[in-house]
Amino acid sequence: NMIKYREEIETEKSLSIDIKGAVKNPGVYELKDGSVVKDAIDVSGGLLESANTEHINLSKKIVDEMVIIIYTTEQ
Repeated sequence: NMIKYREEIETEKSLSIDIKGAVKNPGVYELKDGSVVKDAIDVSGGLLESANTEHINLSKKIVDEMVIIIYTTEQ
């Protein structure tokens, strides 16, 4: 029982997110529990020059199966 409990502590929960729009490598990524939107942007290669993050909370915690869309400054 002790060994099983120890394994559960060491295994971090991962969350799948789908990031689209003005990032270098849009797609589905797995991030550890507790990650925020900025972490998703970083793992996808960062923002394109045309990205507009004015209306995005970069510190928002991600949740499993979250879709993040980064819009551009162009209409």
